[in-house]
Amino acid sequence: MSDTPELLSRKLTIKKVRVLRRRNDRMKLQFNLSKEEATAFKNFFNAVNVNDNTEEEFIKAAFILGLRSMEATILENLAKAEAEQAAKEAPDAEFVGDDTEENDESTETEE
Repeated sequence: MSDTPELLSRKLTIKKVRVLRRRNDRMKLQFNLSKEEATAFKNFFNAVNVNDNTEEEFIKAAFILGLRSMEATILENLAKAEAEQAAKEAPDAEFVGDDTEENDESTETEE
């Protein structure tokens, strides 16, 4: 998916988006596609829709899966950033050897 970085950037070509908030935490999203974008969507929908979903069901599923993918990417980046920050803040520690070898030698000499 070479379009993913461009899609996640601020260079989106969607010019008109309407977000209508309704009661009971419901929401209606509406956006307009150009003729080329609409044709590309229709072709993609016809090629990929193997479960005979309606366009509305397909769009909902694609939207939710897209949000989940973005959430996973954000959480992964956050975890990496926290690990890097923790590594920077941690003091340099020396490796202390295990005492078991010394104990093993001392028990052998006692016998």
